[in-house]
Amino acid sequence: MRHPFGLLVLIAIMVSTTFGFAQRLSAEEERLFRTRDQVLTWISGYREDAEPNKLPAFVKAVARLRLLDDDERSGIYFGFVAGILADNQTKAAEFAADMFPLKPEHQIIVIRGLAYSGLPGWKRILKDLTERMPARKKLISDYLFGKGKTLEQLSVEKGPQVLDAWWGGLFCYGLLSSCIEDCVGAQMGGGRQQSRAPDCWQHGQMDACNECLAGQVPARLLA
Repeated sequence: MRHPFGLLVLIAIMVSTTFGFAQRLSAEEERLFRTRDQVLTWISGYREDAEPNKLPAFVKAVARLRLLDDDERSGIYFGFVAGILADNQTKAAEFAADMFPLKPEHQIIVIRGLAYSGLPGWKRILKDLTERMPARKKLISDYLFGKGKTLEQLSVEKGPQVLDAWWGGLFCYGLLSSCIEDCVGAQMGGGRQQSRAPDCWQHGQMDACNECLAGQVPARLLA
């Protein structure tokens, strides 16, 4: 029979490990990412004060605050992560690895962040992380072998989360979709936009595009 003291030690280790995962953020990062409003403030201010090394802490905060639970509003986080990874190619693998530990339901931000980034080696990085995401092997396989769509392959007609993902990428200059290009060109009187309505006009998103281009998080995501 196992000694009661041994069981107590085992329980203590499990509890300390659990709380250790929950408290991995530094004091500064906890201050920066304590609430959803702080997370969105960091996104909107990233152009002015880019700190890509805080990306892993940002991802853990997004998971901790359950900001990925709402499919209609989670796109901006996927796009923002993808944009920072795209802008920091030499550190992308390191940043992705440092995003762990994450619960299986939150690991999608790593998977989509890499897939949406457009990095030349994003599949290799994702494959290297497969063992850390055993519950997500099916989704990872879909992205590695072409069933999962990259951001370039998704249509804005699929829903606002797709356009939100492009906005997220635009906040760090990492990604720029044809839709956003149309919005930029339309504001500047570009000729190409005169021949057809930009996608974001067609979907009633012009105000949100303007907000993004002005460095603001779209108001719809703040509600």
